[in-house]
Amino acid sequence: MMLPFVLLVLLLMFMWVSLLSFPWTWVSYSVLGIEAVAAIFVLFIEYDGMKVQGAAGWTSFGFVGLSLYFAFLLGLIRLMVWGYFKFFS
Repeated sequence: MMLPFVLLVLLLMFMWVSLLSFPWTWVSYSVLGIEAVAAIFVLFIEYDGMKVQGAAGWTSFGFVGLSLYFAFLLGLIRLMVWGYFKFFS
């Protein structure tokens, strides 16, 4: 049940980074690597949490919150990069 949700979040993050179109290709690979490691970590925790009554599902909220914060931070960084190239280069 958790795997499609995590894959959807990964796909949305990839689309967001592609939309931002950073001038460096390593940014896309870094973001996808960080998100993939976080998703694997969350899946391991959720799998172990299924064994305890009422413990499963909470980590997914943290994963979504962290992904939203990371996406907002990437948007701000891209805005600063755009401003630097527009006004200082």
